Amino acid sequence: MDGWRRALAVGLCVGVAACKPSAGTPPAEPDTSGGSGGATSVNGGSGGKGLPFQRIDGGIFDPGEGGVRLRRASKVDLLVVVDDSISMGDKHSILKEAVPDLLLRLVNPVCTEKGGFASQPASPSDPCPNNMEREFKPIDDLHVGMITSSLGGFEGGSSQCGVPIGEPGNDGAHLFPSLPRGNVAGTYSGSGFFKWDRAQVSSPPGESDLNRLFQSFSAAVEAVGEVGCGYESTLESWFRFLVDPEPLASVTYAACDDAGTLCLKNGPVDSVVLSQRRAFLRPDSLLVILMLTDEDDCSIPPEQTSFLAKSRVAPRASSACAQNPDDPCCYPCAGFGPPPAGCSPDPACDVNQGRLTNAEDQVNLTCFQPKRRFGIDPRYPTQRYVDALRQRQIRNRAGELVDNPIFAGGRSKDEVFLVGVVGVPWQDVATEATLKDPRQLRIKSAKELRQTGGWDVILGDGKTPGDPFMLPSIVPRSGTNPVTGDAIAPPSAPAMANPINGHERNVTRQDDHQYSCIFPLVVPKVCDRATGSCACNSASDGSNDPLCQETSGAYTNTQRYAKAYPPLRILSVMKQLEDSAVVSSICPRNVDDKSREDYGYRAVIGATIDDVAPYLIR
Repeated sequence: MDGWRRALAVGLCVGVAACKPSAGTPPAEPDTSGGSGGATSVNGGSGGKGLPFQRIDGGIFDPGEGGVRLRRASKVDLLVVVDDSISMGDKHSILKEAVPDLLLRLVNPVCTEKGGFASQPASPSDPCPNNMEREFKPIDDLHVGMITSSLGGFEGGSSQCGVPIGEPGNDGAHLFPSLPRGNVAGTYSGSGFFKWDRAQVSSPPGESDLNRLFQSFSAAVEAVGEVGCGYESTLESWFRFLVDPEPLASVTYAACDDAGTLCLKNGPVDSVVLSQRRAFLRPDSLLVILMLTDEDDCSIPPEQTSFLAKSRVAPRASSACAQNPDDPCCYPCAGFGPPPAGCSPDPACDVNQGRLTNAEDQVNLTCFQPKRRFGIDPRYPTQRYVDALRQRQIRNRAGELVDNPIFAGGRSKDEVFLVGVVGVPWQDVATEATLKDPRQLRIKSAKELRQTGGWDVILGDGKTPGDPFMLPSIVPRSGTNPVTGDAIAPPSAPAMANPINGHERNVTRQDDHQYSCIFPLVVPKVCDRATGSCACNSASDGSNDPLCQETSGAYTNTQRYAKAYPPLRILSVMKQLEDSAVVSSICPRNVDDKSREDYGYRAVIGATIDDVAPYLIR
């Protein structure tokens, strides 16, 4: 058995309870009582949406939408957005194995029967066993693209990641295999994305060998590395590639006031992005965007890139910001004009001429609670990304409404899915039935997350999640995980005092914040100058970092765990997508035993398939 098939064999029934009866609710029996043409009811099966749809002649009919006929897709466009910043290498290695699992489930879907039993055919062309049927028809036309979270700092506007597109730190949302450092074999006709074309009907034909498809994708992930920009523009990267009517190739800045504020003057449109978008995104496909990142989003508009400059002098926030960043009298003390109407001058703004000192303004924390710290949030509003996945028209740079490329050709919002493998504890998104089951792990579908109060746990009101492990904070936190009952442990606690993030740490330099979750490295690494990305180069600085703690309790320069941070901004976008968003953890429960369903990111595959299956042709 070749390497890829051996690796995948242990996970062929991923998301369907390892070919055993599912722990979830069995699918409903076909209902042939109504409708013409032998209509049957459709639901998502175990963990699916349970949609009140009827299948009619290969399409679906939704009685709740006034008789609107919705289509089922036979094509899938999968865009993988990879965080390529420092600390992501250990997650890339797990991603290399997860995406082939997802591709396999799409091109060779399992056969199921009433009761939740499932079987994996040997190939997409093999029939199902008696009394079984495919969860959906094998996808014979699949596009797989990959971009990174690095959009740079816009050359000329910032000394942080301010490099031209194509240099490490600025991938410009170009398909990664098309870039010099991502140049790998196997892309479709040199387009930069991979194409599965089992029937060889495309012109020119795409890939028809699954092993080669998996190997090509794996090589691309291997090439990503950890050389990207530390200001992860995870949301803006996919927006730029899929939606932006005028993606900028570069920008020009000039002073626009006496204070020397830099203003965007012009920017040519990036024809490469537009060309790659046209080739990758089909109007009749189901679109899946999969994000992998261990930090929150830091998407900053070009006109705000002065916030990324090493030599910047960021504004100090007014006093009201510390108590409530949404207070009308929370404002930046310098560089943005007088206080808002009705707000008295704040004595706090007299400190250091209304600017933060270098010690107060740590570059690593530019996107950490910026409104509270600066009086202004330099990032794009999150509604930008919700609208991108929901509205048929969006605004261009002139403020004019233009057609949204995602919905060109009639794609419905239900045919667009956002999957986030992000810094949430896996315990918060696991189904109750499998939370403590060592045999399997199921991640809640979007519908289940909504119905079980999962959003209150991981996001809350967007500022105070129900799970204290999800609260962004520089200083040590306290509280108890509402799902497991595990208490946050203080920095003085022994190794892995709790199974979610070990324990808190003392961030002595005030340049980082607490972890939402951690997980063991398969191979611990000794941190030295030659190691590159390594969290324990300064384990002796009193930070009490659980990544560097031995079982004995001692802190050394050997990193034993990987980390993640709360991604509240990303989650706030996903929540508004309702049943079209799948949330999973970048901190896997199991990184050792590949024969188990909970290995790596395998659990998110089942949740994703549960959610997209009702929209694929059966």
